[in-house]
Amino acid sequence: MSSRKTIDTRTSTNGVGVKSQRQRLSDREAIGNDRYRKHMRIEDRKRLMTIVHVTNVLHHMCVTMNLGALPYLAKRLEISNTMWGHLITTTALLQFLIGPLFGRFGDVCGGRLSLTLSCVAMTTTAAMLSACNSYQGLLLSNVPKVFTQVPTAHRMVISDVTDDASRSVELGTLQISMPVGNMIGSALGGVLTQTYGTTTTFLFTAILSAVSAVLAWIYMPVQTKQRKDKTMSTRKREIINFREIARLLKIPAVAHLLGIKFAFILANVIVQNTFPIIVRDTFGMGPQEAGLFAMYKSIAAVVFQIVAIRPLTRRYKDFPLMLLSSLMLTTSYVMATGMTERWHLYIFAVSQSFGVNLRNTVIVAALSKASPREDTGAVMGLGDMVLRLTQIVSPPISAYILDHVGYQFLGVTSATITAMVAGFILITKDEFS
Repeated sequence: MSSRKTIDTRTSTNGVGVKSQRQRLSDREAIGNDRYRKHMRIEDRKRLMTIVHVTNVLHHMCVTMNLGALPYLAKRLEISNTMWGHLITTTALLQFLIGPLFGRFGDVCGGRLSLTLSCVAMTTTAAMLSACNSYQGLLLSNVPKVFTQVPTAHRMVISDVTDDASRSVELGTLQISMPVGNMIGSALGGVLTQTYGTTTTFLFTAILSAVSAVLAWIYMPVQTKQRKDKTMSTRKREIINFREIARLLKIPAVAHLLGIKFAFILANVIVQNTFPIIVRDTFGMGPQEAGLFAMYKSIAAVVFQIVAIRPLTRRYKDFPLMLLSSLMLTTSYVMATGMTERWHLYIFAVSQSFGVNLRNTVIVAALSKASPREDTGAVMGLGDMVLRLTQIVSPPISAYILDHVGYQFLGVTSATITAMVAGFILITKDEFS
């Protein structure tokens, strides 16, 4: 089977050129792919994108509502901070291991089944949380959560049905529906938890996730890959195939982009892990003002995605946008070292929001362009694996810096990381030209 391992020395409108790493598609396969895109664009593409964004909103509503209710459930169950930390670390570790395998599952079994499975897993977790009355039950409820890989499934589907020129824009649109779901989930979850308790909140999220599963199963195409299953070898059909996953890491552009993504996310979470504590203790924000501040950041993310990031991804290639993102984030983290007033937080949130959303949009699109088209699910799973890895290693770093050095040094550390990323992007620019 011919793969999508590029290409000629010319680049797409805003794509990643990975010279000498992809083989040309055969003429027959290229014609088939063009017909497939045309078919999707005319008859199914609008409906498919609608379902992707509807389920994306519902998923992030559920995630936000669950996260808002979990601390109150933990308090009711008298779970200590140490036990809570162990729970978070265990969940992140399991998701770290399952991410690439879930991506392979999507590549082999198709977008409909992978998205439906993710929504069903979310439904199961929420239902178990609604009946939870012990720490053991809370720990057990996180087992199906490791299969909740909705963002990975969404990115895989969009990567499958778009070309290199439009992929950044379409993937960026996910950054609009995601904060919309977060905002609705924050407001609705707070009302439900305060008025009716955590059980009602978890049951409501279970219902929403079940609705997402039904929508995905009814309206999502069985397979969004641009090839026929019969062309796949037995080895390619295997879901648990670490050799196939490792093959992607041997593509230099994929490995470099995953490293860049890890550094970017690590710089961000080093600050974000302790940010609620800084907001509460250093700047004296109460729960209501902290909630309004969180909503302000979500609104800023949506506005930036619409008025700035979408036009930028339409006009410019991935390399200058990655460089712009690293410079913007470096500037915002330097600003964080001098925050002394509450209004400083709002300026920091705006600049960081722009850099983070631009980074998310460009790197995900670049990863999909650097990998063979039949492996978009696996490479998105590797990207999710990188995210989980930062969630495992960053909390001790953040806690140590905050306790022993001060919150200003959090910004220094993150700014140093993003500045080094900018240097690395410049050194390896030929891969993204």
